[in-house]
Amino acid sequence: MEAALESRYLACRIIDGVIVKGQPLDVALEILEKNESLSASDRGFARALAMLVLRRGGEADAVIARYVSEALPPRLAMVQHILRLGVAQLAWLGTPPHAAIHTAVELAKQLKFTNQSGLVNAVLNKVAKALPIADAYERNIPAWLRASWDAAYGVDAVRAMMAQLAAEPKLDVHVSEDVQGWANKLGGAVVYGDVIRIDNSRVEQLEGYAQGAWWVQDVAASLPVPLLGDVRGKRVLDACAAPGGKTAQLAVAGAQVVALDRNPKRLARLRENMERLQLHVEVVCADVQQWEPDELFDAVLLDAPCSATGTLRRHPDILYQKTQADVNAVLALQAAMLLHASRWIKPDGVLVYCVCSLQPEEGEQQIAAFLSAHPEWQLAAAEGLPEVWVQGGMLRCLPHLMDGGMDGFFAAKLVRR
Repeated sequence: MEAALESRYLACRIIDGVIVKGQPLDVALEILEKNESLSASDRGFARALAMLVLRRGGEADAVIARYVSEALPPRLAMVQHILRLGVAQLAWLGTPPHAAIHTAVELAKQLKFTNQSGLVNAVLNKVAKALPIADAYERNIPAWLRASWDAAYGVDAVRAMMAQLAAEPKLDVHVSEDVQGWANKLGGAVVYGDVIRIDNSRVEQLEGYAQGAWWVQDVAASLPVPLLGDVRGKRVLDACAAPGGKTAQLAVAGAQVVALDRNPKRLARLRENMERLQLHVEVVCADVQQWEPDELFDAVLLDAPCSATGTLRRHPDILYQKTQADVNAVLALQAAMLLHASRWIKPDGVLVYCVCSLQPEEGEQQIAAFLSAHPEWQLAAAEGLPEVWVQGGMLRCLPHLMDGGMDGFFAAKLVRR
């Protein structure tokens, strides 16, 4: 199979893995690493095309439905993927119609869908003649998620969020020193604090990576750590720490860090990151609900398991695989972890709870329930942050509240009365 077709075929396989097989995105993307016949640029194109379709799949399907009288049956799922690729190239990548249509038709034939190749040709020709297609971001978000966000943030904010979630995000890296110098070296821009935003690339090949000059961390994920205040010389627990972005922040700030996580594989990655960054931390593999420390901490950062709906820009598989039931299922775990973590802190210590979720149940409502049940604790204002990222004294980042976008994130700082 020629490169142009094989790259599109790989994109279809990734899409099929996520939408049909229910694979996590990182698992579906493994097919790219295993491919030895395509160049790095062709594999990169396959990834970018698959990600575009996953982010804007609802819009693509709505366009296809205009010209297909009946939805294609499950056995023709690959044909639907081919049509999605064609729509994405025509509507959002600006691919010349003859190239987008020809490769789609040829791919259908190569995959033994010869009887459907005429359908592919007819549909995509009609799409090409109907360009440009008006953006309809709301079609990309499942109804349960749209309803939740509308109620929490308002229709206008949600529309802006959806537009940002449909776009390819750039890469944020956190540096330990000489921020502007590294921004110049990496061809990026300082977006906030010690965070530099750069074009997507293979990070291992960039200057400074092997030397441990920086680490990858979305700007929103870097905001909870400063809520702890000055941690120099203090004993701090980073609970649910892997892969270690916040651990690195704490260590660079001079804390005596204990990094706790129950996943050995993710902890191995954390150890690798700390070794590369030349940072010393104590690593513990244990479950937050079962582990007990030998001594109390000055501060605890609990980055609790969550629905991760704030990370849709980079993990569009969530759009197809998470439901309200998944959100509900994690609430009890978060509450239990929050209670455990609160028992490990010195009387004058600080607890910061955070989640990369846009769901109020996992953020504001979780904190309200904890404070109601434990009046000895109170909310401390999230200070030192731009007002646009603070609601009710708590950190609440929304994807559209920064030029170029950011992850959705929540954090609350708690202290004893």
